[in-house]
Amino acid sequence: MKKIGFLLFLTALVIGISISGAFSFGPATKDLFRFGSIFQGEVGSGNVVTAERDVAAFDKLEVSGVFVVEVTRGDVFSVKVTADDNLMPFIRTEVDGDTLSIYTDKRISKTSELKVVITAPIINEASSSGVAKVTLKDINNERLALDASGASRITVSGKTNGLDVEASGASKILAAELVSKQASIETSGASNAELNVAEVLKATASGASHVRYSGSPTVDADRSGAATISQLAAN
Repeated sequence: MKKIGFLLFLTALVIGISISGAFSFGPATKDLFRFGSIFQGEVGSGNVVTAERDVAAFDKLEVSGVFVVEVTRGDVFSVKVTADDNLMPFIRTEVDGDTLSIYTDKRISKTSELKVVITAPIINEASSSGVAKVTLKDINNERLALDASGASRITVSGKTNGLDVEASGASKILAAELVSKQASIETSGASNAELNVAEVLKATASGASHVRYSGSPTVDADRSGAATISQLAAN
């Protein structure tokens, strides 16, 4: 059993690293993954600039690639992008329906951090892929859905009545600072998640994934392979 779990962990890790490579240097589109020619692409100039993007209203967020994204709660919608000046034309911040998608439409080799700072009244859903790092601050809503894949990471703080989480690959969801009354989580691969749940937690973990939680919820746990579901140690 331990050998199977270790093999599952290695497989998930390789998948996560492969995806990170594709997104770091490949054409980081929303729908296409290309694993060849990973060292080709537009090279950042090193001249870092910040530009504000005009966007329509949204309450969902989808981030792919190598972006570092910070979201704070505010009364107005604001999206500011910081990157090398010659990479700006390839960075997309598009709203389709109620979803803001952040991605690049060309292979790039960044020399500086690709950063996006967002203000929005409410975020109800957030997803990340590739090696994106997304931080959601001061969440305060009825229900929040999080989905992380590849080698990406989502960090979130605040409070919500209901939380739905999916994590796969070598991704991480760090929600120990988000107080939720009820939560449902499904993890696979070599993913990791930390939650803070007050009342009810339903957790399904497979592969070599790990779910850790704080609070004193009633727990419905289902795990397989080398996965674990455990309570975080009190500070």
